[in-house]
Amino acid sequence: MKTRDDDATARLRAVLEIADEGYLEFRALPPVGGRVDFAFVDLNRAAVEAIGYPLAEVAGHGVRELFRGEIAAAIVAQFACARATGQVQEHELQLTSGRAAGWHRYKVMPTADGVVVLSHRMTDRGEQERAELQERLQHAQKMESLGRLAGGIAHDFNNLLTPILAYTNLALDRLDAKAPLYEDLQEIREAADRAAALTRQILTFSRKQANHPAPTSLTAAVTGFERMLRLLVGEGVELRFELAEDLGSVIVDSTQIEQVLANLAINARDAIDGAGRITVRTANVSLGEDDPEARSCGAPAGRYVLLEVHDTGSGIAPELKDRVFEPFFTTKERVKGTGLGLSIVHGLVTRSGGYIRCDSEPGRGTTFRLYFPWIGEPPAEPAGAASATADEPGGVGTVLLVEDDEAVRRLARHILVEHGYRVLEADSGPGALELASGHEGALDLLVTDVVMPRMDGRELYERLQALRPGLPAVFISGFAEVEITKGRFLAKPFAAGELLAAVRESLQG
Repeated sequence: MKTRDDDATARLRAVLEIADEGYLEFRALPPVGGRVDFAFVDLNRAAVEAIGYPLAEVAGHGVRELFRGEIAAAIVAQFACARATGQVQEHELQLTSGRAAGWHRYKVMPTADGVVVLSHRMTDRGEQERAELQERLQHAQKMESLGRLAGGIAHDFNNLLTPILAYTNLALDRLDAKAPLYEDLQEIREAADRAAALTRQILTFSRKQANHPAPTSLTAAVTGFERMLRLLVGEGVELRFELAEDLGSVIVDSTQIEQVLANLAINARDAIDGAGRITVRTANVSLGEDDPEARSCGAPAGRYVLLEVHDTGSGIAPELKDRVFEPFFTTKERVKGTGLGLSIVHGLVTRSGGYIRCDSEPGRGTTFRLYFPWIGEPPAEPAGAASATADEPGGVGTVLLVEDDEAVRRLARHILVEHGYRVLEADSGPGALELASGHEGALDLLVTDVVMPRMDGRELYERLQALRPGLPAVFISGFAEVEITKGRFLAKPFAAGELLAAVRESLQG
């Protein structure tokens, strides 16, 4: 029996089919190997004519499968930005073949699980505008390639740092604190910890870091990122910090705060011609009902923690100030900016429940004020990473260890065997499947790297379920953005105790 909703849906569908404007619906796909994509869900007649494929051929397939190269990368980036900011965006695209060849203007509207696109063909467009758009698309592609390169380098560094940190911790556990080598090993560990922190920051820039909001001190987050900020700003600009010590805690992802700081610092640096100063400040503040600050950024009355970045640069013209958070809007030369930095900042702040305000005056600099809801007293200092100790209980069970990096695999095997586990090891997904198929005894746990050639860890896990139903898993990766729906996730570099804890928890269910 048809319902009123069914009738309304049918009427809407009929309207969409006769419309001259293209209608396309997309669903966000889980990232694979650090790459995001969007799958086709629905098209109307006009959209079918534009892309040259019927719905039956594209449904469920990603944008990167239909389009290639720069166009695919730009479209995916635009869709992702719309979801990050929560705002409707307008873009233009040139199709070079088919009945709909030419320039198209389209709106991207974020939805709960993806985006909806409305497009129409442009009949008149100047050659200069076309050249500017093409240049912008090329720059966006270059930035995406740079991000992939940075993420790949960070992933490889995490593989190198994992055995360095773990073996150093194991050696420290076995040495008396008065031993001659003890202080030397501590220096090695501290240097490796700094390298791991730098790697996390590189992953932040490449947007390959998962979102893990937690009670955080913004002063501590800024302090931990100070070295990278000085590298970003360079020697020609003074970088000053005014950080409150009694700062209340906020719920944010510290790596995303680092990304916010990086974007604001780079913008501030580019706005300064010659010598100048950038000041980063934190403070506890209260906003009242009639506070102009609150009204300007939409924040309700209450207690907040302020993160402020001020520069002595050229400032922003009054008629442009309201547009600074628009995606692809930039006052920089086209070769210097994509126009995405501040829209990303806006999206990260708002997703954290915060509010942002921009104050600027030509010739007098710019100030960005970020307000995050105050949730309580400063968080306690986090405990250091767990390390393996002699008094930890021994393990029982057979572990299938799969890791393509030989050094990490040797380390994990060493830790597991030393603590009583039987280990079967493979350097690839196909090798692990062959090993599991030929193993006649019990198999209690899968410990696998996620990103591997030929077969990744998630595919391996799914295929092993047919051989060993209910087999639990611990997934490890040098990329921290990996989405795991089953099992436990362990980011590289990890300490021996962290691996053992993940194994014990997985075996205990």
